[in-house]
Amino acid sequence: MDGITMVTQDTLGANHVVYGAADWPTNGTNATAPGTWETGDLDWWVVAPPSPDILIPGAVAEAIAPILPPVPAINPPGVGTVNLGMWLAVEDTGPVTVRIELGPLWAEATAAVATTTFDLGDGPAIVCNGVGTPMPANARNAVDEGPCGHTFTDIDDVGRTQFTVTSRWSVTWLTSAGTSGGAPEVVQSTSIPYCVREIQTIGSERSSPQRSTAPGVCDGA
Repeated sequence: MDGITMVTQDTLGANHVVYGAADWPTNGTNATAPGTWETGDLDWWVVAPPSPDILIPGAVAEAIAPILPPVPAINPPGVGTVNLGMWLAVEDTGPVTVRIELGPLWAEATAAVATTTFDLGDGPAIVCNGVGTPMPANARNAVDEGPCGHTFTDIDDVGRTQFTVTSRWSVTWLTSAGTSGGAPEVVQSTSIPYCVREIQTIGSERSSPQRSTAPGVCDGA
């Protein structure tokens, strides 16, 4: 293995970095040894090749720096209705990948949303993979909840409430040496106001039924 880095120190105490073959001794004093900086007595020692691991903290720091609290993309937005399914998601900002290089060495870190949790206040929080499931255009008139979704079914759910949405980002890294691993997850949360209304059916046998919302419940929501 050619090109091992060696550090030499001359008789005046100055350090020099030189390169030579792998069969050099790890240390010693020899004026005629290969790689000496100048004639005279020299002390030298082999310096281990730098590891790309030194680049991991910087790559991780840059990968997680842009992570912000999630932006909910809940449908229906703002106001929901009892027995009408919801689609739960947050805006997809995509994974963040950063590579830091030092000569031939590099370390790469990637941060990506692993799960998103929706705490809607009426029961156990809902945990979805990734960013959840945004409502597609062809489901605008759907009454069923999405794959990551929820349906308010109780009249006690009617009224104003607060949703808490939490995204958990996984952080992984790999290096030019073939090593890989993970860093602590990053957790970001946000809270948004929401209102749940009830649609009532009114009418008589002689007239067509009409649907109406409970007055004032979500006015201004």
